[in-house]
Amino acid sequence: MIEIVILFFTVIAVIQGSYSCAQTNGIFKNDDDFRSYYVCTNYCDRIEYCTETTEYYSSLERTCKTDGFLWIPAYSLTGVQEVTPTVQYRHFQQSNYDLYWSSETKNHQFTFTGRYINETQVVGTEIILSLKNKCILVRDVQLTVKGTKSFCTTNIENRYSMKCELPPNYAFSGCINY
Repeated sequence: MIEIVILFFTVIAVIQGSYSCAQTNGIFKNDDDFRSYYVCTNYCDRIEYCTETTEYYSSLERTCKTDGFLWIPAYSLTGVQEVTPTVQYRHFQQSNYDLYWSSETKNHQFTFTGRYINETQVVGTEIILSLKNKCILVRDVQLTVKGTKSFCTTNIENRYSMKCELPPNYAFSGCINY
């Protein structure tokens, strides 16, 4: 019975793995997220993260570091987007690796906090507060920055979110230019 359980968890780990180990054992950088790296054991990968949010994995030194990196966000997203048909203004503020936005309608408040994980990728959390029923919807957001004030985004409901309905005409996904 124990062998079946171990086999079951091993199969899940292999199915969920997104990295193909080039060597039997070793540590390799993650090009999609500089805060993490892959550890390969017998060709099975697992992802590890640097312990501090300000650290990034250095493949040259094979350790997490807080300085000496040669990357910065490729574009600035600071600005204001006019959202129609509700005539709502989404205010973006980028500061180094951090990105924030906020907007408000008569019935909802929207806030986002995110961080660049490499030159063009941002991950974060959007919180939508319904002012009418006091329901809080949490969404996980990923942005791929295409240029200054231009990005494509996907977002999904966070599994720990309250079960709220999305605001009418909510369409914060796809590609956006402002």
